[in-house]
Amino acid sequence: LEAAVCGRLGELLRQDPELLAAQALCNSLWALAVLAGGGGGPASPAATALASALAREAVRRREGFQIEELCQLWQVQQELGGKVAEALARSPDLNAAMEAAVAAERATKSTTSSTQEQVAEALKRLLQKGCLPIGFVQTEVVVEGVLGRADIVAGWSDGRRVAIEVDGPDHFLANRKDDPSAVGGSTALRNRQLRRALGEGGLVCVPYWEWYGLRTPSAQEAYLLQQLQDV
Repeated sequence: LEAAVCGRLGELLRQDPELLAAQALCNSLWALAVLAGGGGGPASPAATALASALAREAVRRREGFQIEELCQLWQVQQELGGKVAEALARSPDLNAAMEAAVAAERATKSTTSSTQEQVAEALKRLLQKGCLPIGFVQTEVVVEGVLGRADIVAGWSDGRRVAIEVDGPDHFLANRKDDPSAVGGSTALRNRQLRRALGEGGLVCVPYWEWYGLRTPSAQEAYLLQQLQDV
């Protein structure tokens, strides 16, 4: 499947780059970043070559992107690195636009759900009871290197920070019910970005179905204590 997709996109680029709409160009690069699976670049030589060609085409069109597309390019730069990042870096104007788009995304996408508020309150109760070596609990936190805001960040007494992400139904694939590993592409990227910024133990995800099953404050606290005591 990857070979077929890369072959067709490469064919379009060679035939006439304008056949790729700006959104399709950015979506394709973003998809390659999702598939990269850890920041080491696309797995196959064909995907690597395609990503570099798409990045060069993005630089050529640097004035035609909307905020969402610029955010996708920023994520691509973070995830793929190497020749892809070098190609994007050749345009200071494009890089400035990408940074401005990310800043706008962080400023406007700050929303707190009722479930997120419940998790934060349970964490604060654990802090007050001294059950964990936590010094503070903050919500809607900007983490360097991460596109969106982290739902909750708890600060440990040894200086570490741990992000707690409260993941609702939109974060998961609908055909794999109650599977914590069945996250969508944007959530997979978010998780990689947070682990890169905060360390491998710096992320705890709370799937919605697990939290919905906790009927009392004491059950919520016990759940979080179990999730956090070994980070």
